[in-house]
Amino acid sequence: MNILFLSPTFPLPVTRGDKLRIFNQIKYLSLRHKITLLSFISRNEMQYVDEMNKYCSHIKLVKYGIILPKLNMLMNVFSFKTSLIGLFQSYAMERELSALLKKEKFDVLHVSTIKMVPYVLKYSNIPKLLDMIDSYSLNMKNRLKTDLLFKKPFIFWEFLKAAFNEKKILTIFKYIVVCSERDRARLLCPDKTFLIPNGVDTDYFYYSKLENRNYNLVFVGNMGYYPNCDAVFNFVHNILPKIKEKIPEVRFYIVGANPTRRIKKLSKIDNNIFVTGEVKDVRPYLLEASVFVSPIRAGSGMQNKILQSMAMGIPVVSTSFSASGIEYANGINLFIADDPEGFSDKTIKLLKNVKERGIVSQNARELVEAKYSWVKAVNELEKLYSRLLGGIA
Repeated sequence: MNILFLSPTFPLPVTRGDKLRIFNQIKYLSLRHKITLLSFISRNEMQYVDEMNKYCSHIKLVKYGIILPKLNMLMNVFSFKTSLIGLFQSYAMERELSALLKKEKFDVLHVSTIKMVPYVLKYSNIPKLLDMIDSYSLNMKNRLKTDLLFKKPFIFWEFLKAAFNEKKILTIFKYIVVCSERDRARLLCPDKTFLIPNGVDTDYFYYSKLENRNYNLVFVGNMGYYPNCDAVFNFVHNILPKIKEKIPEVRFYIVGANPTRRIKKLSKIDNNIFVTGEVKDVRPYLLEASVFVSPIRAGSGMQNKILQSMAMGIPVVSTSFSASGIEYANGINLFIADDPEGFSDKTIKLLKNVKERGIVSQNARELVEAKYSWVKAVNELEKLYSRLLGGIA
């Protein structure tokens, strides 16, 4: 097939969940199909274009500015467009897409995320699929429960707009893909929505039999993203003190790009909290940890960080919210706790018991190998492309 990928973000470097999904979809599809990528790109991503060329026949790029997107977002505050859509309004992108579709015949137009939907509304003569990844309205709904009070009116308005837009989108696309059952249920249209979970590169995130006897905990994520920040603050203020009562020497590593000033301050108030900022490779931090903690309680979608840790054999303690979308067995390949006491108790138990960590570690790796490969995920995507070619939508 000749596939046009329309993306709001350049896939490399892989610093967020959406980039991870888009990159691996293109990587594995390129083994059997011709891929053209049309994407926004920021200045610091330009150095990765040559690497991405390995997987694409053609790449067309639109520079993502700094001032104009924010102005567009502000102008959309009182419209029915969400702030996300406002951030990605671009006449240059419209022109590039129009030129590509006039120049070349594509079998499928793959639209990545709701941000890019406005660009394809007028093209009814090409089969198109939307990979929504997750539900933005669900993300906003969950954020209402935990964010600061003064922000909640804006978040509620954003939630209403997102719900309106998602309902409208269901009438535009024949097939819509999401990464978790929770997001699929939110859209209330099982005939049009399909679940394709994220995968893990199990060669890159290789299994390690290291039996760490340290008391290191780690959390990995984009630290400019609200659900990750909320998770870290929740852990530091409500859970970590309980762990320290039993294990005073415990260390907590916060690994990920774009840490806010509040996140950075955590390392100044506690010498055993470490904020790394962006790192080229998260694997050394995972390998140095005895337990991965994921106390996420807001957001949507599927947590790649959990799957990656499980793939490397790092035992995980998670909230049920954070582990949603993963076919785990509590106490067998993952530990679930939704209150500070339970979360700290299960973390302490794993930190103190090397033998149990080893058992959970092996079970976690086996689950990832059986259920969460990118090859399997892309095979499911190809099946939808084939079905889509039977009728235009």
